Amino acid sequence: MGLDVREMRLDETPLVIDYFHSSTPEHLEMLGVDPTRLPSREAWATIFNTLYGAEIEERRGFFLIWLMDGDPIGFSSCDKIVFGAQANMHLHVTKPAERKRG
Repeated sequence: MGLDVREMRLDETPLVIDYFHSSTPEHLEMLGVDPTRLPSREAWATIFNTLYGAEIEERRGFFLIWLMDGDPIGFSSCDKIVFGAQANMHLHVTKPAERKRG
């Protein structure tokens, strides 16, 4: 098994959108996400286009993709970024059967 973690490309961001829009209300509640406040898929795609169009030093968010043997298994999102100093990072496992396994 080969694990690879790298910056997520713009064309891979639908993974994030699908993860949140496909999650159960219970899972979203566990994450502290109000499903009524999720952007629509189209609006979120526009947000990602804007984000990826900005210089890295100016981005309000940053995403990593986690791949196992070349297949996406999750992603990390970063927010509250102070470039070069700190950020909050969150790991999301995209397949429900793979969650809570240590």
